[in-house]
Amino acid sequence: MGLAVNGVHIHLIGEGWKEVKMGAAFEIEPVSEREKQRRLNQKDQRLSELTEAREMVKATAISYCAVMGSVDEFEPCLWAEACRRQVPLCWDTVLMGDGAEWIDGLYQRCYYDSIRIVDWDHACEHLAGLARQTFGEANRQGQQWLDKRKNQLWRGEIQSVVKAIK
Repeated sequence: MGLAVNGVHIHLIGEGWKEVKMGAAFEIEPVSEREKQRRLNQKDQRLSELTEAREMVKATAISYCAVMGSVDEFEPCLWAEACRRQVPLCWDTVLMGDGAEWIDGLYQRCYYDSIRIVDWDHACEHLAGLARQTFGEANRQGQQWLDKRKNQLWRGEIQSVVKAIK
């Protein structure tokens, strides 16, 4: 089972911008060989290489919850949906998000037994920010460092990425 958590800002007339925190609970199933080939035909070579090491999966039986409010208001809503879907009873679970501090807090308080996944685009954004902070804006050495880390991340070489960050 898995959970995906995110926040989105919406504009309400007369109130301005407000954040809606959303959660999705889902089952994780392998894709069929036909679906795998269809996906591979749509993607670049990196994905083809990655599938040699990992099986492709998909989210099914997705249910949602959302709250326009604070993390303290959202947390029991997500927990209720997770319990309804029996996430706490599962052996293997994942929590996916963008790496925001409030999501990490949720993970540490409620889902610490789950595998924590930061989605690809946001993980790359975090790495790019680190490269800018370390090497400066538009620095060639920083771009090379970033490209190498993204390649390692794509291949699942997490320890190499962590070592380079340290």
